[in-house]
Amino acid sequence: MDSIIDLFSEQLDVFHHEMVPIMSWIIYWERTGKDPSLDNINMDHLFDFVNGQIIMKNNPDRALNAEEYIHQRCFIYYDNNVDITILSPNLMTKTGLKSS
Repeated sequence: MDSIIDLFSEQLDVFHHEMVPIMSWIIYWERTGKDPSLDNINMDHLFDFVNGQIIMKNNPDRALNAEEYIHQRCFIYYDNNVDITILSPNLMTKTGLKSS
């Protein structure tokens, strides 16, 4: 039973870590007055489970990456000149995550 709990805890950390950039974009959109269609983001487009491990898909729904995917799905122009990494450490601190 401990091995299942350990695997769950480990994979939950992976999921949280992978979600930080996505959540950072959502915070950025909210702060800049965008109205993202968040209901259009499908987690099964972003993640797979393989042998009990969560894996972020490389090309979710034919997008180049997760960032492009969420922009497409939320109908928001993807400006790759925007640096959302300034939000990530704050978000990680508030959620108790460690940077990798």
